[in-house]
Amino acid sequence: MATDTNLPTDAPHADADAPHVGDAREQVLLARVEEYDDDPDECTIYPANATATELPTTWVTAEEGSFVSLDEMR
Repeated sequence: MATDTNLPTDAPHADADAPHVGDAREQVLLARVEEYDDDPDECTIYPANATATELPTTWVTAEEGSFVSLDEMR
């Protein structure tokens, strides 16, 4: 699998000028879960305001079993 296949390419992106939440060090993050039939699902988290240039280096992906849904944690 190519490295960039996990990048969220069709998810909506906020404008590069979108305000950060609260303090300037905080960012709005988006998460996308890819479901696979024969492999563990993967959750990719990335900044909502990442530019096309920044996006390839500002995301993290975790396989199913390494993450839980927000509802499970509430």
